[in-house]
Amino acid sequence: MEAAGLTGHSSVSSYIVQTLQDSASRTVQQARRTQLDAAESAAFVQSLLAPSAPAPALQAAFACYREQVR
Repeated sequence: MEAAGLTGHSSVSSYIVQTLQDSASRTVQQARRTQLDAAESAAFVQSLLAPSAPAPALQAAFACYREQVR
């Protein structure tokens, strides 16, 4: 198999094993990035339902913006 040689593997078997390991690792990493545990889900939903007040710096920046666009 040409791909094995191009990637520096000494055999097709080592190429296949490495390719499968890489694919499995990407699959697991992607699943971990996109899934929240129960506590994280609850915190996320709570932040959407009851957002905290904007920080003073954000309030000041918004006030400055309002003054500039008038």
